[in-house]
Amino acid sequence: MNLNNLKNSIDDSATKSKTKQKPIDQTIGETKQEVEKLTEYSKQEAKKFILEAFKNLGVEDTYAASIFPLKKFKEFFSLKNIGEEKHDLVNNYTLELFGSKLSNMLHSDFLTLGNSIGLSEISEKEQKTKFLALLAEIGIKLDDMAFTHIKSNSSFLWKQACTSYVMEKACGSRQARDLKKKDFLKLCDYFGVKRIDKKLKKDELENDVKQFLASKGIKHIDDLAYVSKSEFLKFFENKSFRNYLEIFGIKKSNFTIQKALNLTNNFGLTKKLDDKY
Repeated sequence: MNLNNLKNSIDDSATKSKTKQKPIDQTIGETKQEVEKLTEYSKQEAKKFILEAFKNLGVEDTYAASIFPLKKFKEFFSLKNIGEEKHDLVNNYTLELFGSKLSNMLHSDFLTLGNSIGLSEISEKEQKTKFLALLAEIGIKLDDMAFTHIKSNSSFLWKQACTSYVMEKACGSRQARDLKKKDFLKLCDYFGVKRIDKKLKKDELENDVKQFLASKGIKHIDDLAYVSKSEFLKFFENKSFRNYLEIFGIKKSNFTIQKALNLTNNFGLTKKLDDKY
């Protein structure tokens, strides 16, 4: 065999060898792609599961995430609570994201996790709007908002992160237990609510109530004795009457005729003069 024939023979062998290896290389490449696809799918599944969990926990924005107790988060995502499959799914995701297992997460990791799954940052204006919507749910208008409204409904209001947000902005503390009357005044300032001197407000309302009652045929203290409780309750539909009684801690829910009669000024009414004839 001459040199050229030998060279051609070697080239043919090499070509045949490469031809045999090509399917193997292709298989490895395809397998790698499948693994990458599976890994990406697992990431998306983990993100979807975590996002749904956040919403169930009331964590719907980055501020809510910043104040959410890490202990509660870990309890929710515990192996016992979500099962081995979901726990491994989330664990693998957090390991890749910031190199830490769920059990070793710091609060800063929690915020990183929230950002990675697409939690949005809600503006101050939106937070205030959400808080006003909460007040509306319990029948409170901003202009009529009172300290007792906030305190008596604290368990409901503080379930939402927007309450903590506006309290922290207005008063310096987001905790319900820290809210004092002076803080409530700061809250009013924050929302631009004009504060009216209580005595001036009472005097102004008293005149309105007196006129309202007169329109119902009640012009003297003695006339109150002839008004039934059901009639009194209808009076609460009048804003001035309702707000006037609330100054004295009387609401429709706890109203009694005796409470109304016990008011020192009796709606600003006077006693009927004795008949001299």
